[in-house]
Amino acid sequence: MLSGQLVIDKKAGLLLVAYSLVAIAVGFFVPAYFLFFLLMSVAILSAIIISQSNFVAVSMVTIASLFFSINFPIPGTEASIRLPSEPLLIVSALAFLIRMVRTPVSKIKLDKADKLIILLMFFLACTIPFSSNVIISVKAYIIKAIYVLNFYFLSKYLLRQYPRLCTYWMYILLAASVICIPYFIYLHAAYDFNKDAAGTVVKPFFNDHTLYSCFLAFLVPFTLTKIFNPTRSLLPTLFFIFSAIVLIVGIYFSSCRATWLGLLAGAALWLAMYLRIGKKLGVVILLTIAVYAAFKFDELMVSGIRNRFDSSARTADIEVQLKSVANLNNDNSNLERINRWSCALRMVAQRPLYGYGLGNYQFAYIPFQLKSEMTPISITSPYNIVEGRGGTAHNEWLLILSEAGIVPFIILILFIYTVLRFHNVKLANMTASYKAAFFGAVIFLVHTLFNNFLDTDKVAFLFYTSLVLLTLPLAQHERNATK
Repeated sequence: MLSGQLVIDKKAGLLLVAYSLVAIAVGFFVPAYFLFFLLMSVAILSAIIISQSNFVAVSMVTIASLFFSINFPIPGTEASIRLPSEPLLIVSALAFLIRMVRTPVSKIKLDKADKLIILLMFFLACTIPFSSNVIISVKAYIIKAIYVLNFYFLSKYLLRQYPRLCTYWMYILLAASVICIPYFIYLHAAYDFNKDAAGTVVKPFFNDHTLYSCFLAFLVPFTLTKIFNPTRSLLPTLFFIFSAIVLIVGIYFSSCRATWLGLLAGAALWLAMYLRIGKKLGVVILLTIAVYAAFKFDELMVSGIRNRFDSSARTADIEVQLKSVANLNNDNSNLERINRWSCALRMVAQRPLYGYGLGNYQFAYIPFQLKSEMTPISITSPYNIVEGRGGTAHNEWLLILSEAGIVPFIILILFIYTVLRFHNVKLANMTASYKAAFFGAVIFLVHTLFNNFLDTDKVAFLFYTSLVLLTLPLAQHERNATK
């Protein structure tokens, strides 16, 4: 219904009444849970109302809330909630589920990518009973399901009807970034641009500097596509030039090497496509590099051991920090990542089929550490962690492999491959939104080798929505093939 009249069918009405009666009964006998059930009642009623809208206004408000959400502890528990984004995402996901349940099956069209992500969620659910901590895995699964429902399926549902809606979403996030970055830099200046303070000044909107820089890097391709749009007038072009400069400055002061490497990889891919280097030649170049690295492996290892460029040094500029990527000698950040990756591989060897459960890496990996691989920033307890020493596997792929096992890992790779392999188009033929989505996804995929952020709402939205933009031509291709 889009007429403005609220209609609740009999089945939904009876279920709502039944739930309300249960909530009242539980609240009467167990007062501690009354507030929870009251809030859930409000969420369900709101979802029923929203499910009869076109979701556009809700999506705009939700996306705007992503940037400015703040983490609040839940009284009486060790848990926390991000306000206002998480309640909005829960209600939006429920509303979309209600809309889909009331939609005839014949009208629901799924392409290959959709089926793969549904399969991924199914197998992730199957790993929960084998988790080392079921409660943590259930919570982690619910969060992941909410993100997939909102950022993938609802985004695709909306963008099929309103193709330009994603542009407005990005305008909201870009405007918020351009406003806040100068303020973050101002705060950072008070610390004399100390790299250790890079994660402090971006709070409470971002948990650390790596998440902040990853988020900004996603916006760079979008901004550049707007600058090089030949049909755009002068004033908007100047705004996007200014925005791009602000984003780059923000990324520079974030001191995140993974983001810098991602941007360099994106630029290299753009150059290869601009020069029209074909797939075959690209494969030959990559194989040549791989063979050279194999023959020079011993020399490269010695070079890495002798490398003393330390990313944590106070005077380390961007050149030193990039060179420190290969430092296997005394760069604690690099060595700790190797420690975490090694632990993840040992965890996989121990439980290859179902892993240790979603959300459990940070609790399960500690016994898998070897003294010879531990660093001064390694931890021996998952509680009361010193800031800057937390995190999980620091690799999206090893994280899902160690937490969920081989099957979800393979499905995730197939999902990404299905989205990207279809797009064998020339750079000149790409639309602006396609370029932004494609290069944004590439930059993030490079970043996933060093960090994992798909469990955060800001980056999850940008990544899944980018994949949606890339799968829309795939869905159209499959529909045309079946005609």
